[in-house]
Amino acid sequence: MDFSVVLELVPALFSAICAALMAWFNARMKKRDKLLEKEEEAREREEQARKAENEAIREGMQAILRDRMIQMYEYCESRQFAPIYMVENMNHMYKAYHVLGGNGAMVTLYDKFKTFPHSRECAEDLQH
Repeated sequence: MDFSVVLELVPALFSAICAALMAWFNARMKKRDKLLEKEEEAREREEQARKAENEAIREGMQAILRDRMIQMYEYCESRQFAPIYMVENMNHMYKAYHVLGGNGAMVTLYDKFKTFPHSRECAEDLQH
Protein backbone atom coordinates (compact mmCIF):
# COMPACT_ATOMS: atom_id res chain seq x y z
CA MET A 1 0.00 0.00 0.00
CA ASP A 2 1.22 3.42 -0.89
CA PHE A 3 2.04 5.78 1.96
CA SER A 4 0.13 8.64 0.32
CA VAL A 5 -3.07 6.55 0.33
CA VAL A 6 -2.61 5.90 4.03
CA LEU A 7 -2.17 9.63 4.61
CA GLU A 8 -5.40 10.29 2.72
CA LEU A 9 -7.28 7.73 4.84
CA VAL A 10 -6.04 9.08 8.19
CA PRO A 11 -8.33 12.17 8.28
CA ALA A 12 -11.37 10.09 7.30
CA LEU A 13 -10.50 7.44 9.86
CA PHE A 14 -9.88 10.12 12.49
CA SER A 15 -13.24 11.75 11.69
CA ALA A 16 -15.00 8.39 11.95
CA ILE A 17 -13.37 7.65 15.32
CA CYS A 18 -14.24 11.14 16.60
CA ALA A 19 -17.85 10.78 15.41
CA ALA A 20 -18.13 7.38 17.13
CA LEU A 21 -16.67 8.79 20.36
CA MET A 22 -19.01 11.78 20.24
CA ALA A 23 -22.02 9.52 19.67
CA TRP A 24 -20.97 7.31 22.59
CA PHE A 25 -20.36 10.38 24.78
CA ASN A 26 -23.75 11.90 23.85
CA ALA A 27 -25.49 8.61 24.64
CA ARG A 28 -23.77 8.49 28.05
CA MET A 29 -24.73 12.11 28.74
CA LYS A 30 -28.38 11.45 27.85
CA LYS A 31 -28.39 8.42 30.14
CA ARG A 32 -26.82 10.51 32.91
CA ASP A 33 -29.36 13.31 32.38
CA LYS A 34 -32.26 10.84 32.66
CA LEU A 35 -30.77 9.41 35.85
CA LEU A 36 -30.35 12.90 37.30
CA GLU A 37 -33.95 13.76 36.37
CA LYS A 38 -35.21 10.63 38.11
CA GLU A 39 -33.15 11.43 41.20
CA GLU A 40 -34.45 15.01 41.24
CA GLU A 41 -38.05 13.78 40.92
CA ALA A 42 -37.46 11.36 43.78
CA ARG A 43 -35.99 14.18 45.91
CA GLU A 44 -39.00 16.38 45.12
CA ARG A 45 -41.42 13.60 46.08
CA GLU A 46 -39.52 13.04 49.33
CA GLU A 47 -39.54 16.78 50.06
CA GLN A 48 -43.29 16.98 49.41
CA ALA A 49 -43.87 13.97 51.67
CA ARG A 50 -41.68 15.54 54.37
CA LYS A 51 -43.56 18.85 54.09
CA ALA A 52 -46.91 17.08 54.31
CA GLU A 53 -45.75 15.11 57.34
CA ASN A 54 -44.39 18.24 59.04
CA GLU A 55 -47.66 20.06 58.35
CA ALA A 56 -49.65 17.17 59.85
CA ILE A 57 -47.39 17.15 62.92
CA ARG A 58 -47.72 20.93 63.27
CA GLU A 59 -51.51 20.81 62.96
CA GLY A 60 -51.72 17.87 65.35
CA MET A 61 -49.55 19.56 67.95
CA GLN A 62 -51.55 22.74 67.59
CA ALA A 63 -54.79 20.79 68.12
CA ILE A 64 -53.34 19.04 71.19
CA LEU A 65 -52.18 22.35 72.66
CA ARG A 66 -55.56 23.94 71.99
CA ASP A 67 -57.40 21.01 73.58
CA ARG A 68 -55.09 20.98 76.59
CA MET A 69 -55.45 24.74 77.11
CA ILE A 70 -59.25 24.43 76.99
CA GLN A 71 -59.14 21.55 79.50
CA MET A 72 -56.84 23.51 81.79
CA TYR A 73 -59.07 26.57 81.58
CA GLU A 74 -62.21 24.56 82.36
CA TYR A 75 -60.52 22.83 85.29
CA CYS A 76 -59.29 26.11 86.77
CA GLU A 77 -62.62 27.80 86.10
CA SER A 78 -64.42 25.09 88.07
CA ARG A 79 -62.01 25.60 91.00
CA GLN A 80 -62.00 29.41 90.55
CA PHE A 81 -58.20 29.61 90.77
CA ALA A 82 -55.12 28.63 88.76
CA PRO A 83 -52.03 27.44 90.61
CA ILE A 84 -48.77 29.05 89.50
CA TYR A 85 -47.50 25.84 87.85
CA MET A 86 -50.63 25.78 85.69
CA VAL A 87 -50.19 29.43 84.79
CA GLU A 88 -46.62 28.70 83.70
CA ASN A 89 -47.79 25.70 81.68
CA MET A 90 -50.53 27.75 80.07
CA ASN A 91 -48.03 30.49 79.15
CA HIS A 92 -45.71 27.98 77.47
CA MET A 93 -48.56 26.27 75.64
CA TYR A 94 -50.06 29.57 74.50
CA LYS A 95 -46.73 30.77 73.07
CA ALA A 96 -46.11 27.45 71.32
CA TYR A 97 -49.67 27.44 69.98
CA HIS A 98 -49.12 30.80 68.29
CA VAL A 99 -45.65 29.90 66.99
CA LEU A 100 -47.28 26.89 65.33
CA GLY A 101 -49.70 29.22 63.59
CA GLY A 102 -52.59 29.24 66.02
CA ASN A 103 -55.21 31.84 65.36
CA GLY A 104 -56.71 34.32 67.78
CA ALA A 105 -59.43 31.97 68.98
CA MET A 106 -57.46 31.19 72.14
CA VAL A 107 -56.71 34.83 72.99
CA THR A 108 -59.96 35.36 74.88
CA LEU A 109 -59.58 32.10 76.79
CA TYR A 110 -55.97 32.95 77.66
CA ASP A 111 -56.88 36.46 78.77
CA LYS A 112 -59.62 35.08 81.05
CA PHE A 113 -57.25 32.42 82.38
CA LYS A 114 -54.72 35.08 83.40
CA THR A 115 -57.34 36.71 85.63
CA PHE A 116 -57.73 33.63 87.87
CA PRO A 117 -56.23 34.01 91.35
CA HIS A 118 -53.26 31.74 92.04
CA SER A 119 -54.49 30.08 95.20
CA ARG A 120 -57.69 28.85 96.79
CA GLU A 121 -57.29 31.41 99.56
CA CYS A 122 -57.11 34.29 97.08
CA ALA A 123 -60.18 32.91 95.32
CA GLU A 124 -62.09 32.73 98.62
CA ASP A 125 -61.03 36.28 99.50
CA LEU A 126 -62.40 37.51 96.19
CA GLN A 127 -65.72 35.80 96.86
CA HIS A 128 -66.20 37.58 100.17
